[in-house]
Amino acid sequence: MQRVDVHVIPTAAPDDVTGLDALIRAGTVDPAHVICLLGKTEGNGCVNDFSRGFATSAFKTLLAQALGRPAAEVAARVLFIMSGGTEGVMAPHMTVFTRRESPGAAGAPGLVAGIAKTRALAPEEIGTLVPEARATTIFALVNALGRRDRRRSLQILDTLTRDGEYLPLALAFLSTQFRMALVSKESGLRSAPQIQGHFTRLGIPVWGSRAEQIYHTVGKFSKEQLELGLKLIFDADRDMRSTRPDDRIVMEKFIFELTR
Repeated sequence: MQRVDVHVIPTAAPDDVTGLDALIRAGTVDPAHVICLLGKTEGNGCVNDFSRGFATSAFKTLLAQALGRPAAEVAARVLFIMSGGTEGVMAPHMTVFTRRESPGAAGAPGLVAGIAKTRALAPEEIGTLVPEARATTIFALVNALGRRDRRRSLQILDTLTRDGEYLPLALAFLSTQFRMALVSKESGLRSAPQIQGHFTRLGIPVWGSRAEQIYHTVGKFSKEQLELGLKLIFDADRDMRSTRPDDRIVMEKFIFELTR
């Protein structure tokens, strides 16, 4: 029979592992029984929120050290699920689920836990899982711009607008994407792992999926095109801050200029 325990641990920072470490040292939590960490970090919850990856890395390292096993092995058997944003009365915390076999009455009611992971999905599969999912992602706009596909870019803008996407935030994502891609190109980085390692050494945590996005952007734009894109993003940001701007028109102008 399974015994499942749930421990809610307050955290003072994304990398604050002291609470779980104390439970492990006290024998309250056996690291070999941990199956899932469900965390709430104090990031902003947006696309540039690195607190989730930071917390995952810190707790993965703690469990790896406690078990004496590689971090990759821990990642394969434990789920790390992080949600950013603790506005209002919500406080940062980590919920730790443990599971072990325990003697008990057969058939007695109780909590049962199981874990599973979705296989890695190729980008072209996303649209087949969720209708219009690809069209609603801002990264899809980056891909369309990289192909100089003006029609597709405008279609994606239509979808973003229809779904209520805050266009200044979309522009901020594009700015970060182009800047990191330009740095990667100028630094001669030739793979997603190289990109991830480069920015991590600079003190800018980048998770694997984001590094893959940057790598794809590097491949779709030349150095000159990235520089032009950043100039156009600067102009668009300025226009969005003007009196009574129409964000949709500003984004359309940006797309037309970059897809010439």
